[in-house]
Amino acid sequence: MDYLFIDIECANCKDGGKLCEFGYVLVDNNFSVIEEKNILINPSAEFDRYVLAHMLNYKKQDYDNSPLFKQVYPQIFPLLTANNRIIVGHTVGGDAVHIGDDCMRYGLPTPDFKYADVVEIYKEHTNTQNATSLVNMCKELGIETGDNVHSAGVDARLTMLVAKALCEKTKVSLEQLLIKTPNCKGEIKNYAKTVAQKRNYKKYLEDCAKNGIDLINGDRYNVLRLFRRFVYQRLKNPIQEIQGKSICFSENYERANYNRTLWFIQKIKNAGGTCVTAPSKCDIFVRYDIPTDDGQGVYCKKLEVALQCVSKGKEIKIIGVDELIKILKTNQLELDKPINKAVERFIKNKTKHAYSDQTAPATIGEVIKNKEK
Repeated sequence: MDYLFIDIECANCKDGGKLCEFGYVLVDNNFSVIEEKNILINPSAEFDRYVLAHMLNYKKQDYDNSPLFKQVYPQIFPLLTANNRIIVGHTVGGDAVHIGDDCMRYGLPTPDFKYADVVEIYKEHTNTQNATSLVNMCKELGIETGDNVHSAGVDARLTMLVAKALCEKTKVSLEQLLIKTPNCKGEIKNYAKTVAQKRNYKKYLEDCAKNGIDLINGDRYNVLRLFRRFVYQRLKNPIQEIQGKSICFSENYERANYNRTLWFIQKIKNAGGTCVTAPSKCDIFVRYDIPTDDGQGVYCKKLEVALQCVSKGKEIKIIGVDELIKILKTNQLELDKPINKAVERFIKNKTKHAYSDQTAPATIGEVIKNKEK
C-alpha cells in the first residue's frame, strides 16, 4: 500500500473547477518519499482576481505558458487510479470533485478513487469538532510552513507532514490510523453520472413548477423542521420496524410532497419512531428514485451521504417510499388528506408560546382531531 498526498489550486470554480496546479507527494507506509512534484496547468479560463492576487504563488504568465489539463491528464490519471493506493488530502473530497469537473470539461474519463481526509483524522485524534486550516494544523503540531502555502506542491507536502505527525503522536502507522478513523474515508466514483443527476435535479424542480406541484419554500421548510421537533403521538400505534428508530427522507420527496411528508412525520411518531434531517443520524433512510429520460435518475445529496455512512460501517436500512407506506400500514389516500394548514397553525401557536409559562396544553393530535371534525 502507498499513499498519494495531493492538493490542487483552481483559477476559478464557477460552474466547476478549472485546475491551475496539481501538487502531490507519493510515500510508502513509512513516509519515505517515492515521488514529489507540482504540475502547473494552463486553466484556459479567467482567473478569480482575488485568488490570483492573494493566494497563488505563481504569476499569471507562468500558468499561461504551462500545458492544458488535457495534456497533463496522462500524468495525473494513473497517479490517482493506481492499485493499492489511498489518496490523502486536506478537504480532499472537494479536490476530487474539481478534478472530475476538469476531466468533464475536456471530455476525458473521470477517475474513480478512494481517499482519506486529514481534517477528519486531525479532528478525531486531537479531540476537536471544528474544521481547521492546514496552516493552523501545522502550527498546532509544530510544523514549519514557510512562505509558500497555497502552492499545491507545498500544501501536499504539509498535508503529508501533518499525517506523519499524527501517526507519531498516536504511535501507529498511517494504515492503522486510517482504520482507527473510518469517518475520514470517502470515494469518488462515476462522477460523470453524478453531474448528470445534478442536472436532472434542476430539471426535476423546473418540471414540478411547470406542472403546478407546490414545492416547499422557506416557510414550509421551517414548518417541517419545527414539526419534527414538536410533534406528539396522536395515537399510539407501535410498529416493530419503526419503534425506537430515526428516519430520514430524501429531500427530493419532501420538496414535492409537503402534505404527505407531514403525515409521514405524524405516523412515524405514532409508531414510536422519530424523523431527523441528517442522514448520518438515521437508522432508516427513505430514498425517492425519479426516472429520467437518460436513465441516470435525479441527484439526492442525502442519499449520497447515507450511502457513504453505510460504506464506513454505519447500519442504515435504505428503503423506498412504497415500502415505508406498507410498514406504516397506510395508503396514498390517507397521506393526501389535508393536514398542512392544521400543522402550520399548531407550529405558529407552539413557537409563539415556546417561552411562556402559559403555553396551551393542546397537542398536535388535538389540533388534527378538531380539524377533521
